[in-house]
Amino acid sequence: MIGFLKLASAAALMCALVPAASAQESFPEKEFGRWRVYGWGKSCWISTEAADGTSFRISDSDNPGDVYLSFANPAWDWIEGGSTLNMTVRLGTTDIEATGFGNGGATMPPGVGLFLDSTERSHLAMLRAGGSVALSHEGKLLTRLDVDLSGEGYDYYDRCLKQVDVYAKSEDD
Repeated sequence: MIGFLKLASAAALMCALVPAASAQESFPEKEFGRWRVYGWGKSCWISTEAADGTSFRISDSDNPGDVYLSFANPAWDWIEGGSTLNMTVRLGTTDIEATGFGNGGATMPPGVGLFLDSTERSHLAMLRAGGSVALSHEGKLLTRLDVDLSGEGYDYYDRCLKQVDVYAKSEDD
């Protein structure tokens, strides 16, 4: 009986020490050239820093096919957190009018986030095909970045998205 209690205690201790797999687990972060790819919860991110100081991040959204773009730059101090702005984002050669949501604060530079609704990730396809992204506000170009979303970095991002889909489906069951 004592042997069984020791075994049961050891098993309980091991279960307590090993965290349960959940949707909050991070998908392992990796760098590919100037791109950083990581996942957390139900989202995957691919990000880069541009020479002009702009931080650019792409993420998936809760709606399949939608994409979230985030731009931040310390020089954009005129953008207020919580504000809404009429923005134009150019993916390759395609201009898309979108509402930008101002963000930033004490721990992060001012910037804007945009949700682009889509089907079958066509916005990512435009970005991959066009090789550049630009952000404008009221006709004034804020930034333009050359974007190479090919190769290992994008493939890893895509694997992250598939893993997140697995987590999302298991939570819905």
